[in-house]
Amino acid sequence: MIREAIIVDNDLDAAIEKGCAELGVAREDCNVEVLERAKKGLFGKIKTGAKVRVYVEEEESKLMLAKVYLMDVLEQLGIESANLLVEEKEDFAIINIEGDNLGTIIGRRGETLDALQYLTSLVCNRAKGDYYKITLDCCNYRSKREETLRELAVKISKQVIKTGRNSVLEPMNPYERRIIHSALQGNKFVETVSEGEEPYRHVCLLYTSPSPR
Repeated sequence: MIREAIIVDNDLDAAIEKGCAELGVAREDCNVEVLERAKKGLFGKIKTGAKVRVYVEEEESKLMLAKVYLMDVLEQLGIESANLLVEEKEDFAIINIEGDNLGTIIGRRGETLDALQYLTSLVCNRAKGDYYKITLDCCNYRSKREETLRELAVKISKQVIKTGRNSVLEPMNPYERRIIHSALQGNKFVETVSEGEEPYRHVCLLYTSPSPR
């Protein structure tokens, strides 16, 4: 990204200094392009002042790269009315895509959203600096999905306890599996373990009879 100032002044050095002041940078930290030198008329008077372009090249932030990439993807998909709501922290950002008819962005069980989150992270972390985590959401899908999974975990655990039979859930990504494990972490009658290979790795709910005292 380039920030620039075009300045005209009778004195070349003064024009450069004004450009630096406008950009808020020191002279040694900027680039100067002389567009026109001052021209003198009769009796040595300045006829036209010096015109300079003072500019600095700044690397775009990782968050900005992520936002630009997402807006480009949305445009390619023909989605023009979406907005990006950003919650930025020190080393990560949560970006929530808001709008109408965004089911294609979420995909089946959030698979498209996860893929887009992964690609966005790759794009923004091409820039120099420490790893910057991007969490991508769409119409608060993730919070709604988390609530659904927690309710599912409790429901299935009650069935396991009632019947004494283990239960196997559908394949889930690591994020969703962690929600299941967390929801039943304090349950002394049910143990949760992940089994299988990606992308078919799933959570098993195992009935555990409490030891008699």
